[in-house]
Amino acid sequence: MKKYIIAALLCTGFFSACERLIYINEDPGADPVMGIDLSFLHVPAEGDSAISINISIYTPVEGGVVTAEADREWITIKELTNERATIAVAPNPADTTRYGQITFSYNNEECIGLSVGQEGRER
Repeated sequence: MKKYIIAALLCTGFFSACERLIYINEDPGADPVMGIDLSFLHVPAEGDSAISINISIYTPVEGGVVTAEADREWITIKELTNERATIAVAPNPADTTRYGQITFSYNNEECIGLSVGQEGRER
């Protein structure tokens, strides 16, 4: 059952948006500021130490910098540039699925986050 729920979440993430666009003050009528190439990140229970996320800046500002922050200690931002983020997800010791969020910002403007779901280990 757990695998079917993860598969449904994964499909929803892939088909809901190929790229997540971020707007100033979340106004979809404005020009997009930046985008990331995922809307949901699915990670196996074993974790992964080198997940790459592409970032696009549509409305660059001189000296503008992308920042990212994870809301869970098991998600680590390893490298971050204005073009790419590399993250690591620690192995999940529990047998239940866990969820977290990575929030990307550009030029100190808080933006939309990337949802992370990680399977629980098999018993």
